[in-house]
Amino acid sequence: MKPVAAVFAHENRPLWFAGAAVFLCASVATAPASLLASAVGASVPQAQIGGANGTVWRGTLEDVYVNDIRLGRINYRLAPLHALTGKLAADLSADGGALTGKGRIAVGPGAYSIGDLSVRFNLASIRRYTFFGVPYQGEAIVRAKKISFGSRRCAAVDASLSTNMLDGLSRQWSQEPLTLEGPIECPEGSLSLSLSGGNRAGRLTLSAAVTPQMAYSITVTAASVRPEFGVMLRSIGFEGDDAQLMLKAAGQLKGISS
Repeated sequence: MKPVAAVFAHENRPLWFAGAAVFLCASVATAPASLLASAVGASVPQAQIGGANGTVWRGTLEDVYVNDIRLGRINYRLAPLHALTGKLAADLSADGGALTGKGRIAVGPGAYSIGDLSVRFNLASIRRYTFFGVPYQGEAIVRAKKISFGSRRCAAVDASLSTNMLDGLSRQWSQEPLTLEGPIECPEGSLSLSLSGGNRAGRLTLSAAVTPQMAYSITVTAASVRPEFGVMLRSIGFEGDDAQLMLKAAGQLKGISS
């Protein structure tokens, strides 16, 4: 019995703990991706996942829907070392649906972070909400080296957004496209977006901010617009004369809506 007792001796306990940790990691690493799909479905009731391939650590979620928006296929690769810092991090890529692109996402206690992001989103896939009463259309392109947002910190590095969401309305009244673009920043701890663009019909600026408490504010300003463009803007709620028209909204963020 002495050889057996020696194996379980106090000085060998670190080896046992290390062996148990390796066994646990190996078991999790080979677990099917369907377990991750089930976990996502349980934690995000708005999400629906049609299927899963691969393992928990690396695989593909097929036919992903969120709030009835078909995002498509999402490929993922978890970063297990981030778990030691209390974060869940993954490299993601998406295609085959409303979302196309790639980036890294990290989720921790009360904070979110995205990095090396380059995505394109089909706004027309949003049917449940409107933008100041106008159905979403066009697309939005977001690029960012890093964006961190949480209750204690907000940071944005080389982050920007461009969209042609008002292109259809602009062409209807001026026969010209309208693209809005600008930086994503973090003044005073809020995640802020400042877009601008124009054509011969006039110039638009859109400013939006979200606080750590998820309160949002949006201001859209149109300057020096042609009379027919001003008529169109007033029909969707803008106020003022053709020299400067303005539309504002504020509230608690609940969805992709004003």
